[in-house]
Amino acid sequence: MEKNNWSDEQLKSLLRQFPTIKDERDPKSIYRNIAAGNSQKRIRRPWLMPAVASVFALMLLIVIGESFFRSNNSNYNLSNTFSSENSKYIAINEDREDTGNSSQFQMKEQTGEVQNQQEDMELKTAAVYSEDMGDKELLTYPIPDKNIQVAVPVSILVDNPESLSKFDLYKKYMASINETSWGLDNYYPFDGTVSYDMNNKTVIIDFADDVTSLGAIGSDNFLNSIVNQQLESVGAEKMEFRRNGQKGVLVGDRDLTEMSYRPLENRGYYLLSNSVEDDNALYVPWETPYFDIETALADMQKDRPEYGLSASIPDNIRFDKVVQNKDQNELVLFLTNDSSLGADKPTLRAIESILLTAKDFRFRTVKFENAGIDQIGRFEFANEIPVPVAANKREID
Repeated sequence: MEKNNWSDEQLKSLLRQFPTIKDERDPKSIYRNIAAGNSQKRIRRPWLMPAVASVFALMLLIVIGESFFRSNNSNYNLSNTFSSENSKYIAINEDREDTGNSSQFQMKEQTGEVQNQQEDMELKTAAVYSEDMGDKELLTYPIPDKNIQVAVPVSILVDNPESLSKFDLYKKYMASINETSWGLDNYYPFDGTVSYDMNNKTVIIDFADDVTSLGAIGSDNFLNSIVNQQLESVGAEKMEFRRNGQKGVLVGDRDLTEMSYRPLENRGYYLLSNSVEDDNALYVPWETPYFDIETALADMQKDRPEYGLSASIPDNIRFDKVVQNKDQNELVLFLTNDSSLGADKPTLRAIESILLTAKDFRFRTVKFENAGIDQIGRFEFANEIPVPVAANKREID
């Protein structure tokens, strides 16, 4: 708040505006009164001058107060309709009290908002949901982990003001992927060229001499997972491999020329072990499809240390019954009485892993019965929960 500094000249000018006080009594009369007072030893009540001084002080306070509030762009409303100077002074005090109460209320509101934001940050989901999309384009890139054993799908939402094709948009943002910041292998862009044959819906990758980016030390399932996720992301049906313009590349001990797209379905989702302690752990689909979702959910409670994967469903969550409503594309999970769901990260990740798995089995919603809790993060258990659009939402610069 700014400080008002009144100069001597300003104060003198203000005091000159006050009425002049004159005593027009005869000097002899004044002398007689004084003498008579002294002889009778009476004490005269000196009320006149203090009263006048009080009025002047009050007027000065009002003038200074009005100038003070105006100079600081205050929100106080000093009404000009009051009939007396005392009324103006009271109005200033009332406005101060009201403003103070309002400030306290606003501070309480802001404190509550901060607390809610902190809770949301602590229980932040890591997948992409339909309400996140808006007018953005979804791009999902399969990225190998540091050991090149599993393919981690990472999703970004981008603008497309130039109305590029899905392939051109996918290729454009390859260079913007910062895999190492997410604890993954430096995979994009390829050491070579990438093109698209629209007539045959074929992605053509022409490598240089080094083709280890295809996972030369990885398994066939890993390679299938990488290629199929890429084809699915751009809507292609086939991928053709070349090396310096010639068909075919040597990957491990096999000569690879092309791969056709196979739908990605019936996969169970795990957690990448080295990201479990992160705020947003990475979800990894198991590369081998499951025959049924019951088996997938059971396996998701077990670690796969040889692949660097951790169980996504903790021991405190068990299912008494699994009901599949095919007509409504809804999965209903009945939890056991001894299950214990808490408003914490492990439970939130378990719920999200289950939702991603349900999506892979072509379910649209999941209903949790006997959850014993009303809500965890964004998930309300009184209602059916829609499955995500994609896993592992990340931001790019």
